[in-house]
Amino acid sequence: MNIGDSINGVLLGLLCLSLVGTAGATIYYQDSMEELRQQNQKLEQRNEQLQGNLDEAQQRLDSTQQRLQELNASIQTRQTDLQSVTEKLRTTERELATAKNQLADARDELSSTEQELESARQRVSELSDEVDQLEQRRLELETRVEELESKQEELLDEREQLRAEVEMLTETVEDLREENDRLREELEECRESTPTGGSS
Repeated sequence: MNIGDSINGVLLGLLCLSLVGTAGATIYYQDSMEELRQQNQKLEQRNEQLQGNLDEAQQRLDSTQQRLQELNASIQTRQTDLQSVTEKLRTTERELATAKNQLADARDELSSTEQELESARQRVSELSDEVDQLEQRRLELETRVEELESKQEELLDEREQLRAEVEMLTETVEDLREENDRLREELEECRESTPTGGSS
């Protein structure tokens, strides 16, 4: 074998090694590209899922905020109603106290008139005119007493109704405040759980 044949053999060997290396690099590149493509597809799917979660969380946040605003408006209305009813109750109680005083005065006056009437009867022959006047006064006072007693009963019934309404409105306000607190907590949880951005 001469030097020329040796050189040709070496070149041939180098050529074969080069072809094998190129083929191996091509296969490795293709595998790497396939793996990158799969990873990119997974990342896109994950990004779509995160975007969907973000949209859903935003909708829940908007709904909760709207409900919170409605509850605040409802609580304000109930508080206004409660104040109005409370003021009516106070007015009714003042009227009831006045009616009670008037009734007591009328009863006292009736008792005094009846005593005067009894005394006048003993002097009927001398004071017949006065007896007639006192009888008339007694009838008027009895009518007044009946009217005041009827008014007292009406005021007592109205007071009980107003008290019941105050209790009902108080319970409604408390319920709305509890629901308001619950929604505030839910809103805070929604804000904390809402993703700040998606992966790309």
